[in-house]
Amino acid sequence: MVDIVWPIRASWVSICFFILSGFLITTLLIREIDENGQFSLRKFAIRRALRILPPYYFVVTVVGCISIFYKDIEVGYLMPYYYFFVANFLTERIPTLSILWSLSVEEQFYVLWPLTLFFVRRSWLPPILIALLCFNAMIGIWWAYLPSIEMGPLLFIVTDVPFAPILMGALFAMIANSKDGYAILYRFLGGKWASSVASCVLIEVLAFTPSTGIEGWNNPITHLSMTMLLATLVLRPDTKVAHLFQLPFVRRIGAVSYGIYLYHLVTKSISLSVLQKMGIDNDWLLLLVYAGASYLMAEISFRTLEAYFRRFRPS
Repeated sequence: MVDIVWPIRASWVSICFFILSGFLITTLLIREIDENGQFSLRKFAIRRALRILPPYYFVVTVVGCISIFYKDIEVGYLMPYYYFFVANFLTERIPTLSILWSLSVEEQFYVLWPLTLFFVRRSWLPPILIALLCFNAMIGIWWAYLPSIEMGPLLFIVTDVPFAPILMGALFAMIANSKDGYAILYRFLGGKWASSVASCVLIEVLAFTPSTGIEGWNNPITHLSMTMLLATLVLRPDTKVAHLFQLPFVRRIGAVSYGIYLYHLVTKSISLSVLQKMGIDNDWLLLLVYAGASYLMAEISFRTLEAYFRRFRPS
């Protein structure tokens, strides 16, 4: 059951994080612009690097070394692509690092989007984002007709750069952080029951997702449904659905979620090996064990490795 359900659910989680990342990063940058007239590219880059790179390079290096020297798997030639965040273009991946394609997408966004905000007039950005989202929806339908470029283990295809959910989160942030845009959003998505309705809509959309995953028209519909739910939670933080995300244990999961993301495939591999040696073959027990182990590793990382580098973050 875990092996069947998990890949589809993992794609849902990736989309959620993409949308949330686009919204949060854009909101922070816009607010800094409003307060200071412009934001600091240097400080932004330092903050992102200190937040992301230490645990990321730790995991990639340890898993890579174990794969090469302990498991005797020839993956050394793939390591530079993980170090330089182009894993989303790889045609073959290190199994325990396979999820890191999504972090490569995030890092590419962190490079391109602040530069865009810095040099492009702010009033131009919403129509540009809408145009890019429409283009992405079109290529999601007709991707088979698009050319691709192959360079060693890398395959560059337009549809392999899933920026759409991140851009949708960024678009929501730009609209919500303008006076007129916020008023329009609140009129349609600021009702008392808006978050409950948005939750039901999202559940229905995901329920009709094909077993092969999110593709074709499912892409923009799923992205839009998740963005609408986020919008209702931001616009009305006093609703019952919003209160669920404000519970202490949920907020704590959010605080260490980056570590859970990084370590969960490592803990799954270890948990599976241990349970097999014990003669236990139960998918739900495996899920329970490695979920707990992932949280534990994330907490340890957050309080040690990540805490050390957080001290150097500029204000």
